[in-house]
Amino acid sequence: MVKLVDRAMMKTYTTGTGTTVSLDQSFAGFQVFSVAGLNQGDEFHYVIEDGTAWETGLGVMGLAQFERTLIDSSTGSLLDLTGNATVFVTVLASDMIIQGDVVDGGTY
Repeated sequence: MVKLVDRAMMKTYTTGTGTTVSLDQSFAGFQVFSVAGLNQGDEFHYVIEDGTAWETGLGVMGLAQFERTLIDSSTGSLLDLTGNATVFVTVLASDMIIQGDVVDGGTY
């Protein structure tokens, strides 16, 4: 199960399409991922924005980085990061249980 934390957004200076994204600094008013409550090995959903390009995915937290697995993007593949991107923890529609949905044999 993915972990959700409040107000976690950071900059990344990572470049390229590799799966490891280094986390560098938070934005004013936001928390770094570890302070927000993400620990090594935690899974979370993220958004990366790099200019007008975007990516959503499943992240697995490391020490000062995370491993990314693509769910969706504006390009159809992992973004080719330019070294000036923003990454934040998010809730995806697939994380939500909508009233009336049947999940694991129960109706919500």
